[in-house]
Amino acid sequence: MRKRLLIVLPTVLALLLLLCACEDSSRREAPGDVIVFNSNIGIFMNSTEKTLTNTFKTEYFRRDGTKFDKELAMLSLPVAAPSDRETAMDNIVAMGFDNIKYFWNTDEFPLLCSYIMGHRTVDDYELIVVYLNFVNYDVEWASNLEIGVSGNHYGFEKGSQWVYRTLKNYVNEYYPDKPLKLWLTGYSRGGGLSDALAYKILEDKPGEDRVLNVADEDMFAYSFEAPATVTDSAESYPCIHSIIVNSDLIAAMPPGSYGLKHPGEKILLNGDPDNLNNLLHKYIDPNLSMPVFTKGSVILTELTFNTPEEFVAYVLGRLVAATTEDDYAASFATRDKFYSTVQNRLSYLLQVFMRQRRVGLNTLVSYLSNKTQSELISIFGEWTIKEQDNFYNNLCPILDSCSVIYDEDSLKEACSLLPRIFNNGNLFSFLFLFVDEKFRNDGLYTIYSHCPEVFYVLLKVYEAN
Repeated sequence: MRKRLLIVLPTVLALLLLLCACEDSSRREAPGDVIVFNSNIGIFMNSTEKTLTNTFKTEYFRRDGTKFDKELAMLSLPVAAPSDRETAMDNIVAMGFDNIKYFWNTDEFPLLCSYIMGHRTVDDYELIVVYLNFVNYDVEWASNLEIGVSGNHYGFEKGSQWVYRTLKNYVNEYYPDKPLKLWLTGYSRGGGLSDALAYKILEDKPGEDRVLNVADEDMFAYSFEAPATVTDSAESYPCIHSIIVNSDLIAAMPPGSYGLKHPGEKILLNGDPDNLNNLLHKYIDPNLSMPVFTKGSVILTELTFNTPEEFVAYVLGRLVAATTEDDYAASFATRDKFYSTVQNRLSYLLQVFMRQRRVGLNTLVSYLSNKTQSELISIFGEWTIKEQDNFYNNLCPILDSCSVIYDEDSLKEACSLLPRIFNNGNLFSFLFLFVDEKFRNDGLYTIYSHCPEVFYVLLKVYEAN
């Protein structure tokens, strides 16, 4: 009963705020200028949660949005990376935002995204918050890989277009011709969407004035662990603050050679192994630690990386260097090669695996986890034979057993990605390095660097220049 009340109360409160606003806005009291509230972020490394105490201050939004604000960043992080959708809504309500509008996406629309919008008045301005969803987006994973052959990142472009249309309608309905302040935030995929949306708003200027009445100094865009979203020739805006852990492999993709960048100020946090575990023990959990990072030369004499940041650069460098003359083989060497040999196949596989709350992926993992090492070697040997459909033939009954819906022709073509990858000899020789436990742990270190708990402790001690 208590859990049901916790879920229902935020929605009821939001409706009451909306009704009060519609009934008599002149009699409505302004929300508090200082609001302290608790919220949870997920601790991904041990599947728990951490309760943070957050402080909202109206004063944050009287400052210049083009200047990085550590206090606003610390508030934006738990808003951007909630533990679940209920927490996301609770955060917006707790800070006194009204006229709340939200959309939760479903499996049918991989190129769309979930969001929450809300409003507060700050002096003579209308402050609108836009949270781009970070949790439980499942099938949307596929659009992260929809880079496109040229231009801005296609997947983030489509998602941000969708939200931007909604935002313009929201402003036109409630706050036409009013000066605006915008607070945009998101984590990981949500961060990429936040960056792309902020850029779209600032660029949408058919004449001298923007379509939305917001100045650069009134844009407060804070993204966390966002991938690159716009072409490297695009203008950069200092009011878009893209904050990234330098040891994060996920946020470093796609490779810089694909011609994409972050659309604003890029701020790097240092994921140094000598410091990170101490911070996790102090601020999160004394028993929580990162995988052990090993310098490259200890693994193989020819490996020259010494830090996680250098490991990330090494991985990306090896991916784009894995060229091949085999037209059948998959390649990450260029954006065009990725688009033609990898993108659509990998995107469709992800759609299938992440559909229905990832039941297909979980069932596949369960199937493989019950095999011995020799059986696994035999299975992957069969699945990677060139121009055969063994992976597809084995995968179909696994998906059928958990009632996952798929198109047979699309899935068969997507499954050909596995033998295509293994038929790129340069790529296979690189992937084979992950057989070594130390190298594999280095990879895990750079993946765990993407976790909210890691980001939180590094941002907490970050000092801007």
